[in-house]
Amino acid sequence: WASARWSSEPTVPVGQPSQSPCSSDPRKVASYCQCGRWPHFDITTRIGRPGVTVVVYQTSANITCMAETRRLAQVLDLCLRLGELLLSSGAGAADVTATMRSVAHAYGVRTPQVDVTFTSLAMSAQQGPDEAPLIQIRQVTQREIDYEDLTHADQLVREVVAGRIELKDARAKIARIASSGHARPRWAAILGSGVSCAGFALMLGGDALVIAVAFVAAVTIVRLQHAMSRQRMPYFYQQVAGGAIATSLAAVVTSAFEPLVPVDASLIVTANIIMLLAGIGFMGAIQDALSGFYVTGGARILEAILATAGIIAGVSGGISLA
Repeated sequence: WASARWSSEPTVPVGQPSQSPCSSDPRKVASYCQCGRWPHFDITTRIGRPGVTVVVYQTSANITCMAETRRLAQVLDLCLRLGELLLSSGAGAADVTATMRSVAHAYGVRTPQVDVTFTSLAMSAQQGPDEAPLIQIRQVTQREIDYEDLTHADQLVREVVAGRIELKDARAKIARIASSGHARPRWAAILGSGVSCAGFALMLGGDALVIAVAFVAAVTIVRLQHAMSRQRMPYFYQQVAGGAIATSLAAVVTSAFEPLVPVDASLIVTANIIMLLAGIGFMGAIQDALSGFYVTGGARILEAILATAGIIAGVSGGISLA
């Protein structure tokens, strides 16, 4: 702000320009004054009590700086949203960091600082060496892994790096990707989990009864875990419930059909354990540790250990109840 002048003159209607102090003509755009001042705007705003007018002269340099700061904030917001989507879907911290830096560089941010942890993302940038940095932080929430969202995000990054999409359109597209639901209905995903678990039982040498029970157990586990997730219950307890259901259902079917046909309950439990294992989290932890992101890798390893411990506790509890 170049200067400000208070007066008790009659109030000027909001939105109309006031008289310039160095000219008798109203000024609506920045221009050089006859007095040699820097180009400025005259903005009159009604504030406070009636009869009080504030006149603020704003330089064109300030306007340019504000526009650059706004664009920089939008670039950082786009990078953080992309990073959140990738990190919550199991991508490695090194890949997330490289993607955020590539997108920032494509939009003119040359030296961004990126900090990736398991639960938060931070990114900062400076417009100049003598200016204060702009810092943004975004929390990473747990969400279901959707490979279609990852595919769309990868396509968006390719378009940004190639210069085929503007910043405004890129921000709108990542918002649609993050807020849109699954392309396929929920029941299709549940049936897919049941079919995969039945396939595990078939690979382990199970008969038709074992395959059918494994299918039913997997569908029940997925439905229950989804309901518990909507209630914001920790993932550890979801794994405990899954292991208990698999073991209990196998025990019930074994006791019911054992006099008629032999049933291998261990195959039913094993097939469901394979479905519950935290394979993606464990592989992501190893990748982060090898890439030098030890904090994120340690957090992911701990999450995988807790998930496995939940399965063990659930299976042990189911055996005790049976």
